[in-house]
Amino acid sequence: MAKTKYTPKATDKVYADGTVIIGGNRKEKITVPKLPGEKYQVPVFASVDGQTALIERGTTISVSKPIAKAVKDSLLRSEKASEYYYEKSNG
Repeated sequence: MAKTKYTPKATDKVYADGTVIIGGNRKEKITVPKLPGEKYQVPVFASVDGQTALIERGTTISVSKPIAKAVKDSLLRSEKASEYYYEKSNG
């Protein structure tokens, strides 16, 4: 069986060593909510596989899908931790 050579598309991420991440350049819009009651809104820093992003709170921006997933996962874990904390402290 002959191997076929894959030709990377514009949405693929290609590294210098020839590694191809299919869909690695796709973008997704995300919004990091502002922290209630905080005067100074600290931006959110995210880094995945050498890609970095500094995201202002309360704005919608387009970032790579891996960055978007990391930020969403982090926000979800933070929300779950807060729920647990308030449940245990008021219980």
